[in-house]
Amino acid sequence: MMYKLIYKGTFSIPEADDACVITLTDMAETRALSIVLAKEMASEIKRHEHKAEETRNHLVDVFTQVMKDEEITHYRIEFEGIQDRGFKAKLVNTITGKGYELLPETAVLLSLTSGYEMCAPLEVLQKFSTPFNKEVMSVALPIMSLPDSLLQKALDKAVEEENYEGASFIRDEMKRREEKNKK
Repeated sequence: MMYKLIYKGTFSIPEADDACVITLTDMAETRALSIVLAKEMASEIKRHEHKAEETRNHLVDVFTQVMKDEEITHYRIEFEGIQDRGFKAKLVNTITGKGYELLPETAVLLSLTSGYEMCAPLEVLQKFSTPFNKEVMSVALPIMSLPDSLLQKALDKAVEEENYEGASFIRDEMKRREEKNKK
């Protein structure tokens, strides 16, 4: 069973000069999936979010127009889990089931331009989402989604707050990334 996701916005991360975060929630707005992305892509998403009418010739704009011209409406964007790494996105033909992998941030941009529904299975929501509170202007980021530049800051903060269990998880993630980079 797939659960529909709602785009809530693209936000700056105060501690990171080069990164932003996209927040997607479930329909009940109780769980949030967070996608960390580069500021340049965040600016592009914000431009589409506000439906800027300037001349566009980005690939996603051309692709969206072709799909609208061809009246191709049987697609949706699905987020799938990746073991120990987060999640990925696919543009899926709802008739044939054939999927095309996309970066999660590109999938959000495609959804904003095309109107394609975004969804995820319960497993992704359970494993990769965090609690969402629409009254609070912040969102928790899963450790595995933090860019390397923020991982050390998160470790320092966990140690400073004497959150040794959290620090241990962060250290484990740093080691996992080091081992992956050695391969």
